[in-house]
Amino acid sequence: MTLRTAAVAALMLCCLALAACGSQDEDGGRAAREGGDAPAAGESVKIYPDPAPGGKTAEKRSPETEAEPKAAAKPPAKGAMDTKASHQGTIRIGAERLYAAYGGNADEADKVYLGKRVAVTGEIWRVVVEARDSFGKLGVVRHPYVTFKSGSDFGTVQCFFEPEDADVLRGLRPGRTVTIIGECAGRKGFVQNVHVRASRLAL
Repeated sequence: MTLRTAAVAALMLCCLALAACGSQDEDGGRAAREGGDAPAAGESVKIYPDPAPGGKTAEKRSPETEAEPKAAAKPPAKGAMDTKASHQGTIRIGAERLYAAYGGNADEADKVYLGKRVAVTGEIWRVVVEARDSFGKLGVVRHPYVTFKSGSDFGTVQCFFEPEDADVLRGLRPGRTVTIIGECAGRKGFVQNVHVRASRLAL
């Protein structure tokens, strides 16, 4: 081998060595940029969750946490119906018993029932929703009412409703047992019926 050939070979070896060193430096820089130095053997590695938008770490939610909240209960329907939840503080009594209390001693009955909220249960005797006026025209009466069988031929318990309750009352029939809630107004009228006003049909 001539001296010139040996010199060229040595120069080529030096170039290859420099190229290898540059490649290692470039790989190391890329590793540092992308994930830091590789962990040493036996060193534990901690993996953190990706940050959520806004810079806060996203929290894992359990199925219980992700469950949708329960819908709020609907309020009870208004009108001629009255729900059981509103019966607190109400005096419960049968229609025959209420009428008998006023038939025995009206003054004493007033002390117990007058102005009080009562729930009267009994068998329907009559339902009056519509009547004809002086011109013969049929229409809803001013205060539709339901009367109970009272066990007497001289009077009854008469429960008054509002005109907007007419549709509910049309579904009632004589002989059906119902409970009507309202305010006891005492004994009224020529036939001395026991009146219950602001009435609602209990469910």
